[in-house]
Parts: sequence; structure tokens; C-alpha cells
Amino acid sequence: MAQKMKLSPIDRFIGWFSPRAALERVRYRMAFNTMRNWDAGESVRPNDQWRPLNLTPEETDHQARDVIRARARDLERNNEIAAAALKTIVRNVVGTGIRPQAQIHNKKGEIDETLNNRFEDLWEQWTKPGQCDMEGQSSFYDLQQMVLRRRIVDGEILVMMPLLRGRNEFPLRVQLWEPDYLSDMGRPASKENEIYGGVEVDKYGAPVAYHFTVDSGGATKRVPSWQVIHLFNKFRPRQVRGISEFAATMTAIKDLGEYMEAELVAARIAACFTGFVKSEYAGFRQGRNTSTVNSEPIEAMTPGTIEYLMPGEDISFSSPGRPNTDAAQFSTAQTRRIAAGLGLSFETLARDYSKGSYSSARQGHLEDRKEFMALQQYLIEHFCQPIWEEFVWQCVYRGLVEVKDFDSARDRYTACRWIAPGWAWIDPKKEVEATQIELANGMTTLATVCAKQGNDWQEVLEQRQKEEEFAKSLGINLQFVAPQTEESGGEEQE
Repeated sequence: MAQKMKLSPIDRFIGWFSPRAALERVRYRMAFNTMRNWDAGESVRPNDQWRPLNLTPEETDHQARDVIRARARDLERNNEIAAAALKTIVRNVVGTGIRPQAQIHNKKGEIDETLNNRFEDLWEQWTKPGQCDMEGQSSFYDLQQMVLRRRIVDGEILVMMPLLRGRNEFPLRVQLWEPDYLSDMGRPASKENEIYGGVEVDKYGAPVAYHFTVDSGGATKRVPSWQVIHLFNKFRPRQVRGISEFAATMTAIKDLGEYMEAELVAARIAACFTGFVKSEYAGFRQGRNTSTVNSEPIEAMTPGTIEYLMPGEDISFSSPGRPNTDAAQFSTAQTRRIAAGLGLSFETLARDYSKGSYSSARQGHLEDRKEFMALQQYLIEHFCQPIWEEFVWQCVYRGLVEVKDFDSARDRYTACRWIAPGWAWIDPKKEVEATQIELANGMTTLATVCAKQGNDWQEVLEQRQKEEEFAKSLGINLQFVAPQTEESGGEEQE
């Protein structure tokens, strides 16, 4: 129930002569009281200079998008923190590649091993360098790394799948386009459509086409949206372009790099000054720095030297205070801020595992893995799976795989599970014991356990069967028994 506003005697007095003025007084007082309920909404100090505008995504981004992208690329090339963050994310998300496992079932619901193996064999041939890449230089798993890297640095990457008629066994190719080629100079196909940053959208904000610059003269080419995969992190409704994911942290990254460079220069300069000679004579310094004795500089110092000073001279030695003992602490604090902004733990970004307990290290790694798994899922849903579906269709269309009812059951034939690289355990013994308990109590499955390690559970069982049968043929009893562990009471020793 809305709270009733009490009128002051002055309000009532003004209301007798001008009800409108009295009403405006009440409205402004209510608005002022509402604003005071939120400290973040106040416009007095210290927020008097903090006055951002509420704008649409494109109005907010289009002015700074190109500058931010250029600065992010500069950090990628020249800053070790940015390079380390990129390598860490790409290594953990893609690694050696996110690989498909066909999941085709027949009409009875049984796994069709023949078709699955056939599509996977053709996929392995297509993903090699020279087969899948339009430029003929990268494998599909190289493209996965490049797509992820460019989405982080540039904020977006565009993927097209042109068909090359009569070329090789697989006409399908993947072609990557950087956002620099998007152009606002194109013409929309409909009066209801608008073009924002080279992306043509309909009245609902859905992309219908992309306009690319094709030559130095500014000519553009309109490509329908169904031919383009546009990968970017969408934060707001109606957002049609991406912003570099370094945007929130690039200032801190740059400042830290310049600070460490300044400390290094200061240390170099300080190391050049060993001692200072003071003299009572005004003309003492004239020619002093260039005069020599036996062709040797007078100012040079050698180990074990004892030098007698001239009358009126005194010497003091430099204590420059470099290297700065606070530099490491400052660098660590800044690196923690940068890591938090990038969704990483400090230990993972800095590769510093010297501090903390097993529990804290494990918690940090688990949080990092949640971030990596989200990126893996994004790549699978928006990049890998669409290309897999197009690849399967091309294989059927060209007669490489015989499927009679493909058009009526396309989803069944394009079903696929993607196996992402797993992560090693921090303490294998503890992790294995926990996994055994979960399996024994039905809290997890073998498929889930194997997937966390980047393995296919069916391949694991098949390989295990082959090894046991071969060992049995040699008269070897290949039985792996987990060692018995002693239960220890008390808390974990840190």
C-alpha cells in the first residue's frame, strides 16, 4: 500500500491560492525522498561527478568500440599480463580441441555404431589443415583457438561457411572474418530494417544480414544472416555487436605494465650511480667527467681499489632505494584486480601457487573451471554444433553417407556430444576416493567422470576390454585394485 504524503501548513497555505504549485511541491518532495533512499542515486559528493547516461547498447558502444578493440590488440601484442590471460583461457577451454562424438540412434532408440563411426571418420579427415580452413593453413581445432582468442580480444568474430563446388571431397570451408570488415555503408533490404555497425536487423532486433566491405573503394556486400555465425558476448537486449572482454580491465593492465616498466628504468638508473664526489672548490667539476689518467676514466671503480682524495674533496655513496620493496606487493594487488575482472583466480593468472592450502587451491581451481566450462559450452552451442550440422548435411548431400530419411529426421542424424579437454586433479588420491564414493552411491555416472577428464566413456570401456583380453591371452591377470586407505580423524592439516 502506497504511503500517504503528509502536507505541511505551508503546503496547505499555498494550495489555497495555487493547487498546481502545491502539487508540484509535493511531487518534488516525494522524488527527493525516494532519491535519498538510495545512496548510489545521490548527486552530491562523492558522486557529484558521476553522471552516466542511459543509452541503447549501440549508442553506448559504437563510439568506443573500435578504439577499445585497437587497444586490446596492442595489449595482446605487448603486455605480458594480457598475453598470459589469453594463453590461460585458450589452453583450458580449447586445449587440444573440443571433439565430437556422434550420437545417432535408430528408430528403435538404439545407438547406430556404423553411422556414428562413419561420420566421425569423415570428420577426422575434414578437420585436417587444408580441408576445413578457407585459407588452407589451420585445422578445425586451430580455428577453435582462434575463434575464442578473437572473441576475447576483439569482442567478436564472424564465421562463414562458403561452399566450393568441385573442389576436393569436402566442398565445405570455414572462413573467419574480423569485425573490422563490417560496414555501415550498406543499404537495408526493407524500410523496417536498420543497420547498426554493419549488422542489419529487423523491427524485432533480430539480425537478418551482415554488410562487409569488399574493397578499398568502400564497396559493400550483403550476406544473409543464415550464412554467418556471429560470436560475441551479449550483455543487453538489442545488442548487435560485441565489445572486447578486456574493456573493464585494460586500464589496470596498462597501468601495471607502465608501473613495472618505470620501476625497471628507475632501478637501471640507480644502478649507474655508485658514489658522488663533493669538493669545496667551485671550479672542480670543470673537465672532471672527461679527464683521464693513463687513458682510464678517473670515475671508474674496480674491486679492492683504495683511492686517495685531493684536498677539499669528500665522497658519499648512493643509496637509491631500488629495487622498490613495495613493488611486488603493489603488483600482486593489481594482478588480483585484473584476474577478478577476467573471471580468473590470481593463482591461475599469475601462475603463483606458492601460498595457500590444498583446500584454497582447489576452491580457486573449481571457480576457474566453472568459467572455462561456460566458455566451452558457448563454443559448442554457437560454433561447433552449427558447423557439425552443416558438415553432416554435406556428407549426406554428396553421397558420402547413405541416409534415406535424413530430411524428415535431421535432428536425429545431427545429434552429437562434444568432448572438451579435461583438467588434471590437484590431489589425485583424494579426488579418486571422492569419485569412487559418488559412483558407489549413484551420485554420478561414468560418462560424467570421463567427460571431466576429456575422455569418452565408451572408448574407455572398449579400450579397457581390449587390454584385459590381450593380457588374458598372455596369461596375465590384469586386475586393478584400489589400495586400502586408513581413515584419519581430525581436520585437514593445512
